[in-house]
Amino acid sequence: MSVGLEGIASNLANEDRALAYLKVEHNGQTYDWQLFIPQGVDLSAYIASKEAAIYADIDAKEAAWAALTPKTREIPDPFGGEPTVVDIEKSEIVRPDNPDYYAKRRAEYPAIGEQLDALWKGGDAAAAMTAKIAEVKAKYPKT
Repeated sequence: MSVGLEGIASNLANEDRALAYLKVEHNGQTYDWQLFIPQGVDLSAYIASKEAAIYADIDAKEAAWAALTPKTREIPDPFGGEPTVVDIEKSEIVRPDNPDYYAKRRAEYPAIGEQLDALWKGGDAAAAMTAKIAEVKAKYPKT
């Protein structure tokens, strides 16, 4: 088992982290994986700290793939005809989650100006903003 760095992308739109492209050797198979890297961390140490979680994620997705029956889905005909049955590729199930909860939350949070305005107003406005933020956090929990 090993996790090797294949490449890195930074300056992604609406993202303050870099995206590491990884080659993961696990249980005799090779996977292309991805991992967000926070700013200011040692790249090798961070990837090493995430190895066990990457292997667990792969194992869980392999199990989900193995349990999937049938491994097909129906695509409805937009004109009312017979649906088309297509195979579900393993790569649709056994793949990294991207974007992660962090990016999904950031995309749905109210704009910082709205948050500050609600805080400044206080009372019901602050309570409503707190509820909006709590709703987004509940929708995309930390994994």
